Amino acid sequence: MELKLSFKDKAEFDKVLAPLLHEDFTIPTKSIYTAILKSGESITVVNVKNVPIKEVKDEDGNVIVEAGFHEDWAVDILTEVEIPELNSYLLKFRKSKYHHGFSGSTGNIVLPKPTDSWLKDEIRQWLTDNNIEWNTSLLKAELLELC
Repeated sequence: MELKLSFKDKAEFDKVLAPLLHEDFTIPTKSIYTAILKSGESITVVNVKNVPIKEVKDEDGNVIVEAGFHEDWAVDILTEVEIPELNSYLLKFRKSKYHHGFSGSTGNIVLPKPTDSWLKDEIRQWLTDNNIEWNTSLLKAELLELC
């Protein structure tokens, strides 16, 4: 599976990842590397870094969105095992979120399950994205039960 993650910066990512790694493994400075977890499983880490923002123009050629970079530190991890410690850093794919990745990626994107901290509309969107039927009369707690 492919985990799409977002951190404040590389230091935050390294701080979260380090306790999960085998004691003999040192995090390298390379952008792409294979790491060994405490369980002995290996993962591939891709530091995508700051994802570019493409310039967008209207019909008249006026710039609507300036080119630049997202401020967060984007990381892809390819893994055969679940890593629950990373769930709170998973991107929730919505129309308002961006997608990052590397060429040739064929992994399955893992989305976190909704929790009490999610807004009701986010839970509804998650249910819709996962082809789970719901109706507008349901309370937030009832929507969470459907997840």
